[in-house]
Amino acid sequence: MIEPIRALRPRSTELLRGDLRDVSLVSLLQLAQVEAVSGWLRVEGRGEIALLKGHVGSVVCGRLSGVEALRELAFHDRGRFVLARGEPAGDRCGDNVTFALMDAYRLRDEWKRLADAVLRRVDERPWKPTGGPFDPIVLELDGQRTLSELVDPDLGIATLVIDAALDALRLGAIERVPAAQRRPPALAAVDTEDIDVMVERGRELLRRGDLDAAEQLLRRALTRRPGDRVIQQNLRALARRRTATDAEDHR
Repeated sequence: MIEPIRALRPRSTELLRGDLRDVSLVSLLQLAQVEAVSGWLRVEGRGEIALLKGHVGSVVCGRLSGVEALRELAFHDRGRFVLARGEPAGDRCGDNVTFALMDAYRLRDEWKRLADAVLRRVDERPWKPTGGPFDPIVLELDGQRTLSELVDPDLGIATLVIDAALDALRLGAIERVPAAQRRPPALAAVDTEDIDVMVERGRELLRRGDLDAAEQLLRRALTRRPGDRVIQQNLRALARRRTATDAEDHR
C-alpha cells in the first residue's frame, strides 16, 4: 500500500512512500517521468536519486555514485522508498540510465545462479588484487560457504561483487565446488581462531587505509560473533577514520 509521507527535506512536498516489493524502482522512475517530478526518490538505508523534471539526475548509493549507484539501487527488489517533490541541486541529467536499469535486471538473474554457489580459489592461479570490493571476499572463499553468506547486501556493493565474481570464474581464478566435495554444514563451522584471523586482517586493512575492505571483513566477523566488543570497537574506529577522511576531502 502506497501512503503519503513526511517531508524529506525543507521546502519539499510529500508525494509517496511504500516498499519496492510492491512498486519497483523502474515503475517509480516512469511515474516521475510522466508527472515531470523534480525532487528526490530515496530508498531508505541505501541511497537517493535526484529527479529533474522527471529525468534522473545525480545518484548516490553508499559510496557509489552515478551509473554504478543507480544500478545498485535498481538491483535490490525490496526496501522502503520515499518520493518527494522539491528543487534538487544541479541541472544535469544522468547518463546511461537505461543501461543501468537493464544491467540491474541482468545482475538479478546472475545472482540467482551465484548466490548459492560454493566457490574456492584455484591454487594454480594466484589471485591478483584489483582494489575492488571482491578482494577481501576472495580471501574468504573456503570452498564451504555460499557466496550469499560472504556478501553483505547492506554495504551497497552487491552489483560490483557479482561482476567481479563472474570475471574471476571466466578467468579461472576461482571455481565452483561440486556438491559431492562439500562438507556437511555441521563440519563446516568456523572456529574462534578463524574469526580472530579475520578481525586481525580487517585491522591491518584499516591501518593501511583500505576502509571499504576493512569494513567488509569486520562486519562479516561480527555476524559470526554477534556482540563482540573488540570487533565493535574496531568498527567504531573505522567510522571515525572515515569521518575524518571525508572531512579532509571536503576542505
